[in-house]
Amino acid sequence: MSHIRCCASEFKLAIITPAYKGGDQSQFHYRPISVLPVFSKAFERTLFGRLYDFLQERDVLPEI
Repeated sequence: MSHIRCCASEFKLAIITPAYKGGDQSQFHYRPISVLPVFSKAFERTLFGRLYDFLQERDVLPEI
C-alpha cells in the first residue's frame, strides 16, 4: 500500500513580480515571474536527486 503525503502549504506559495519585457509601459509588456521560497527549491532539488538515483538504479529511465 502506498502512502500519500502532502507538502506544507508554505512550499506552494510564490511571490509574483511583474517583469518588464520592453516596449511601451502598457500592462501587456510585462510578464509574471514567480519567486519561490529558498527552502522549497532546495527540498525539490534534493527530492529530484533521490528520485532520479532510485529510478536509475532500477533501470526505469530510458537512455537518451
